[in-house]
Amino acid sequence: KKTTKKTRTYRNHYKTLRGLDVGAYHFFTFCTDGQQQAEHFLATVDYENSDLPLALDLEFGGNCKNPFSEEKIVAEVQSFLNTVEARTNEKTLLYVLEDLEFLNEIAEERPVWRRSIFRKPGNDNWLVWQFSGISKVDGIEGPVDLNVFKKS
Repeated sequence: KKTTKKTRTYRNHYKTLRGLDVGAYHFFTFCTDGQQQAEHFLATVDYENSDLPLALDLEFGGNCKNPFSEEKIVAEVQSFLNTVEARTNEKTLLYVLEDLEFLNEIAEERPVWRRSIFRKPGNDNWLVWQFSGISKVDGIEGPVDLNVFKKS
């Protein structure tokens, strides 16, 4: 595997988290080829030893200034998912915000990571629930997201 600074950083962080369930997620870029993003993600993370499902973060906030059309985004997200899921033989966890309704069909087929700050999500189709985006955790500078993982 090609080693980059980000790959080394990921591996160093992974080693420091012994005793915790560890996973990885990819922030999807809406103006870049989905398969290329998937190949980079799979080359960076240790998906074979992941405790949690691999996750794909889909949101416009913080994304590229000139995104693809909705149809092209759907196609590139599907390409990413096809590549990752073929390699891992597992469904990818999707973090999808409400402004991406055009991705609902893809999300219906996979576990979902719901962001609901004020109350527990009303439906049962979530695996992870983000309930805060401004928490503090000892040892981490700045605000931290907190989540609940519904593990069987």
